[in-house]
Amino acid sequence: MQYTILVIGILICTSSPCVEAQKPRFGIKAGAAISNCTYNASNTPSSVSKNKVGLLLGVMVHVPLSKNIAFRPGLDFVQKGFRSATQAYSDNYTLNYFDIPLNLLFYDRLHRGKIIFGGGPVISFRAGDYLDTYPLATTRSDIGLNILAGYEFPIGFFINTNYTYGLKNVSADKTNSTIRNRYLGLNVGYLF
Repeated sequence: MQYTILVIGILICTSSPCVEAQKPRFGIKAGAAISNCTYNASNTPSSVSKNKVGLLLGVMVHVPLSKNIAFRPGLDFVQKGFRSATQAYSDNYTLNYFDIPLNLLFYDRLHRGKIIFGGGPVISFRAGDYLDTYPLATTRSDIGLNILAGYEFPIGFFINTNYTYGLKNVSADKTNSTIRNRYLGLNVGYLF
């Protein structure tokens, strides 16, 4: 269902008369996700959630809507998670997701290149998650909000940063634990 909505949105935007002068561009990006979680568990009240660094890879479609506005949906593979530490032990949680960010971007042209900023909702689907050698019980999907800012060079190369905050408790055992994803993404990419 979510894929159908995404495809319909892209078709409507690309067939709009306001984008006839500028055609959609496809892009790729790679970088790092510095993630953390709001993590509370009733059986480990002294647990502390710490930052974890993971991989971020993605593809996107840049659809100009006007001179200074664009719609940029994408598909990202993001390694989210956190490090949990108590007085007795420490564990690394890796939560792999496919994120579908639906960003509305605003940009201001400079002498060379342009500054971009914006944001939108993010729909996420679990790709696999592990706590060392055994699975961490989480739900299959997540939803969040994303903001981003960056700079695009005239040749299509760009650098940007984004912050995504998960709104849903993704713990499979909601009565005993709460897990909410969030991460800071640092990436570089290219629009063809």
